[in-house]
Amino acid sequence: MSCIPLINLQNRDLAVRDLRKACLDSGFFYIEGHGVSEQILEEVFSVSQAFFSSPLEQKMAIHIEKSGIAHRGYIPYFEENVNPGEEKDFKEAYDLGIDFPTNHPFVLEKRPLFGQNQWPSGMKQFRSVLEKYFLEMKKVAHSLAELFALSLDLERKFFTQEMEDGSASLRLLHYPPQEPLHDSKETGCGAHTDYGLFTILKQDEQGGLEIRHKNGSWISATPIPGTFIINVADLLSRWTNDLYVSTEHRVRNPGKNHRYSIPFFVGVNSYTKVACLETCCSSSNPARYEPVSAGAYLLNRYHETFSANVSLAS
Repeated sequence: MSCIPLINLQNRDLAVRDLRKACLDSGFFYIEGHGVSEQILEEVFSVSQAFFSSPLEQKMAIHIEKSGIAHRGYIPYFEENVNPGEEKDFKEAYDLGIDFPTNHPFVLEKRPLFGQNQWPSGMKQFRSVLEKYFLEMKKVAHSLAELFALSLDLERKFFTQEMEDGSASLRLLHYPPQEPLHDSKETGCGAHTDYGLFTILKQDEQGGLEIRHKNGSWISATPIPGTFIINVADLLSRWTNDLYVSTEHRVRNPGKNHRYSIPFFVGVNSYTKVACLETCCSSSNPARYEPVSAGAYLLNRYHETFSANVSLAS
């Protein structure tokens, strides 16, 4: 992992080749040529900063616990702990997904992680901007999912056909300035891997994302204007028998500036069975994981991450 490659999505054949190479190495890469305008990016960062600058009582009015098993809303500082071996994360967040009406079958059957978003009061542009950005991210996610499939010699729609039930989520993140860490265990976000298929991240110019090198050291994923950074997540790694790497990463913000980032977590249908692809195992390289349903895997990871007062039990 000498550096994180930059892949242009406009040339599909080259993109497939370069994506595979990146996934075999660190599982991280930048993309350009994605079609998302700078205007919508400016708008989403603007509403994110406005939300996190709002009074605490306004944010707590849509605390994630109030959404029950839908898992949507505001998450205060130190309520997440993505790495149990470290202090709780010094960040605040806002989570949203596709809005499912109360009469939707998934909601009626109380399927975890499906439901309605909680929207803050008094912020006129917040909802419209984020819903527009969510749709833009879905387009990018489908394009990337096709490239991932082709890079594994699968049918182009192999992953996209498993992305129909809306199991993707968008997150706004705010990291306040931190003192230099030295030996402190406190980080903005502890070392972890992502849970789903893959992640599309837009970070501001502050930086702070670090990726664990194969030798154990940490390298910076420096922001590049006009790009997103993509990383393989756990379900894709399991599907490929660890051929594609879900690499640990963390966030530190030791400077004097606030850091904002916007990850879009791409998932698959909750009942999708994730089992080793035939092309990724053999008699000499047997499957490393038992088949698992995507929903069950995600729920287990959520329970590990959140404080006891945030329940996903139905």
